[in-house]
Amino acid sequence: MIRSGSVIPLHYAQTGSTSVDFRRSGLTLCIVLDEATSSAEGRLYLDDGHTFSSAKSSILFKVSCDGAGSLSIKTSGSFAYENKEEARIRSLLVYGTKQGGIVTKELDSEWILDGAREIEIVL
Repeated sequence: MIRSGSVIPLHYAQTGSTSVDFRRSGLTLCIVLDEATSSAEGRLYLDDGHTFSSAKSSILFKVSCDGAGSLSIKTSGSFAYENKEEARIRSLLVYGTKQGGIVTKELDSEWILDGAREIEIVL
């Protein structure tokens, strides 16, 4: 069970023989909109996974959805992690839209998490 109002980053790949395979596949954002506010929030922490001194990113996602099916995603935080292969969003899973059900959205171009921005996506 996932709490409404949450954004949960998931590895994009469904299979892989090593953790490196999963990390290189990029991420899917699982967005569970709050029924009352049509919004969600979540955080992603990225580092290289094996050294203490690696560059790190701590990214906050704030999501809102209007009644017409347009999704706004804002990112803020620190974006020091430099492995662009691992720091990218490839797809979205959105629960709780006004249209009902689960919306799966493959992004037309990969979204690299390299700075604060706001994107609009039509579901």
